[in-house]
Amino acid sequence: NGRSWNVIMDIAKKGDAQQKYEVIDHSPKFGNNYYRVKGIDFDGQVSYSKVEVARIHTKGMLTVYPNPVKETLHIDLQIEKAGNVDVSIYNSLGQKVFFKRLENEQTGLIHQQINIKDLPAQMYILKVHTHFREYEQSFIKE
Repeated sequence: NGRSWNVIMDIAKKGDAQQKYEVIDHSPKFGNNYYRVKGIDFDGQVSYSKVEVARIHTKGMLTVYPNPVKETLHIDLQIEKAGNVDVSIYNSLGQKVFFKRLENEQTGLIHQQINIKDLPAQMYILKVHTHFREYEQSFIKE
């Protein structure tokens, strides 16, 4: 809302020179997201950067990474309504080899990590079901 702020990350200052910093918000909300940097000098003085706005407008976007994957599959899903999210993985024979129901009570980006190190190397299909949509994404297990 541009009035109340949540800390995404604390980064220690690197010397006296002007530095570039990069931070990723892993839980942006659908719509406008407001960001600013709070700087604290060595003498304790506080300053704030200009407020930047990032608009998240993609509804229901699914991202699966890395691909190919060895041990941990990451799933990012941008959702606009709260509700259960079913995550399933199917092998190349169409057999369900993984299932998990996420009880999601928020909108925005949800992130899930799945340990797949015990699955055999092959191509898989990830299916994600929400109350409103179904998504499919293939990935390769090395």
